[in-house]
Amino acid sequence: MTVECDSGFSIEVFGDGANGSYEWRLVDEGGLVEQHSNCGYGIPAIALRDGLIAYYGTPRDELEHVDFRTNHETALRQGDL
Repeated sequence: MTVECDSGFSIEVFGDGANGSYEWRLVDEGGLVEQHSNCGYGIPAIALRDGLIAYYGTPRDELEHVDFRTNHETALRQGDL
């Protein structure tokens, strides 16, 4: 899988599906590998997530929490059950 990023860079996720081992690599516009993983991810989506973080970095602004509950009741905690 290849995801195009800014400035001609792309993130490629590759691996061995039969053995559940995936890696990511950051490739420049000339095809040279700039950075890569060596983790043996079991899920390709997690490899892609880490490749995106390697390229774009972590969020810098404070994230806003979103409440998808329709009635906005107080959330139950484990001790409340």
